[in-house]
Amino acid sequence: MTEITGKKNTGLHTRILIGLIVGAVLGILANTLLGGKHPAVEWLNHYIAGPAGQIFLRLLFMIVMPLVFASITLGVDRILDMSRTVVNVLGDLTATAYLARSEGFWNASMVPSADNS
Repeated sequence: MTEITGKKNTGLHTRILIGLIVGAVLGILANTLLGGKHPAVEWLNHYIAGPAGQIFLRLLFMIVMPLVFASITLGVDRILDMSRTVVNVLGDLTATAYLARSEGFWNASMVPSADNS
């Protein structure tokens, strides 16, 4: 979408890709220039990156896990609903055939035989 000023906004996918590239470049530079055991890198990992990552993961689990559970539950319910429908139809068919047989409206000569003779 364009704003009134005519400036074009960058899409979310573009911003995510830019953030990914900038983060990778900064991580590689910090590891190359300072090393993984530098006190500044360890402090950044321990007090900023670690907690931010844990918060992100916990939020992700809090949002995604209920969605996955609901999707699986609804899928199983849909399958069970279809199986209940099949059982109902087969039950109706069986009851109809039994009643027709008991009332004399249906006999074995009405059903074609397997040997076609």
